Amino acid sequence: MNANSLYASLRDEIRQIRLVDAHNHLPTEAEWLERPETFGYARDFTAFLGYARGDLAKAGMPLDALAGSLTASEKWAHIRPHWPYIRYTGPGAVCRRALGMFCGVDDLTDETIPVIGERVQALWQRGAYRRLFAEQARIEVIVNTRNVEPVTETYADSFMAPLLYSDLFTLTQSRRDIERLEVASGQAIYSLQTFLRAVDTVLEQGITRRGWVGIKWHKVPYLRPPDYGPPDARAAEERLVRILRMPAKGGHGWDTPVGLDEMRPFQDFLQHHLVQQAIEWDVAIQIHTGQLGSSQGAQISHTKPSHLVDLFLQYPRARFDLLHGSFPYSDELGALAQLFANVSINMAWMEVVSPEAARRYLGEWLTSIPSNKIFAFGGDQKSPFLVCASAEIVRDNLAEALAAKVARGEISRTHAIDIARWYLHDNAWNHFQLEKRWANMLRGVEREGSR
Repeated sequence: MNANSLYASLRDEIRQIRLVDAHNHLPTEAEWLERPETFGYARDFTAFLGYARGDLAKAGMPLDALAGSLTASEKWAHIRPHWPYIRYTGPGAVCRRALGMFCGVDDLTDETIPVIGERVQALWQRGAYRRLFAEQARIEVIVNTRNVEPVTETYADSFMAPLLYSDLFTLTQSRRDIERLEVASGQAIYSLQTFLRAVDTVLEQGITRRGWVGIKWHKVPYLRPPDYGPPDARAAEERLVRILRMPAKGGHGWDTPVGLDEMRPFQDFLQHHLVQQAIEWDVAIQIHTGQLGSSQGAQISHTKPSHLVDLFLQYPRARFDLLHGSFPYSDELGALAQLFANVSINMAWMEVVSPEAARRYLGEWLTSIPSNKIFAFGGDQKSPFLVCASAEIVRDNLAEALAAKVARGEISRTHAIDIARWYLHDNAWNHFQLEKRWANMLRGVEREGSR
C-alpha cells in the first residue's frame, strides 16, 4: 500500500472514532442561541473567526475595530485589508476549514460574506449542538470551562463535562472577589480558615451535584511565573486580612484590588490547597502552559512547564494535564511527560497556534511518550463551528503521523488504530474519569426523569 493509500485508509478508520474534546470554552446551547455576543461573536461571519481576531490585530487591525453595533459589511470592511496576511495562519486555516464544512465556501471575500450570513442563520437553530457535535463531528463529550460569570453555576449535560475555573479563588485581590465567593458558597468569610471552608464547599457542591470533573488553572501565567512556593499559612492569612480590612461592600473603594505581587503568598497557598483537594476528591487538574491566547504581548517565559516541577514532585498522586502542548516549550513538556507519571500532554489548540509544530510533535511523541499520556484533541474555542473544524484537522494530522510510522515499519497498522483511539478518546476519558463523573451522572438524571 503506498503512502497516500495508507493515509486515506487510516483517516477513514480514525473518522469512526468518537472523540473526547479535552479542553473547550463553549457556551451552553441556550446561551449560544440567545446571546452569542457574550462569547465574542454574532450571527454572521464573525462566528467563524475565533482566534483569527487576535491574528488580525497582530497584523495591524485596531483592537476595537469590531466593537459596537456594526453590520456584517462594516465588520468586513475593517477586516478586509488585513485578512490576506493571516489567511494561512492556524486560526485562518481553521476559519476556512469551518467555512468549507458549513457554508460551502473556502474563504472570506466580498462575494462570500453575504453567503456565509445566510447560511449561519439557517444553522443557528435549536438542536444544533446535537447535529454539530454528536452527528457531524462525532464528539462524545466536551471537557468544558465556561469562564464567564457565574463560573460556579456550571452543570454536566448531555454534551459537556465541566471543569471549575479556579481563578475565582486564587486571584482574590479585593472585597468584591471575596463577596463573589461568599455568594457562591453561602458562607461568611472573615479569615483564612473560613475562606478555605468556602472554597471546599463550592468544590464539594460542584463535584457531587454539578458533575465537575476537574479544576482548571488559567490566568496566573499571564501575570506571573507559576512557580508556586511552599504553602505558608501565616503569610497567606496576612495577605487575606489586608483585603478584609478594606471597605466592605457598598463602601467607597470596596472593589479596589490589592497588588498582585503583594498577594503572591496567598496565591501560592491556594494553589497548593486546590491540588490537595483534587487529590482528596480524585479529580484532574488542568493547567494552562505555553502560548497565551490572543494576548497582545505577554511574558512568554512565564508559561514554561518546568515552573511546575515542584508541584509534580510534591504531589505524585495528583493528575495534571498541561495544555496546548506547552508550545513553544514542547520539548520541555515532552521531557516532563517522560519523567513524571502524573503529567499528561494535552494538545488542545496546538493545531491552531502552530499547525506545523502540532504535526511535528505528534510524530515525535508517538514513539517517545507512553501512549496513554497524550490527549490529541481539544477545540479550545467559543464557537461550535470551529470546534468541529479543529476536530477534522486533528484527525488529518494524526492520520498523517501514524501513516508515516506504519510506512517506515515503526508500528503496525493495528497498533496505529489502537493509538488513535487512545489519543482521541480513551486517554482523556480515563484521565477525567468520565464514566464515573459524567456518564453515570447523566444516567442518574435520565432515571430521575423517567420516574
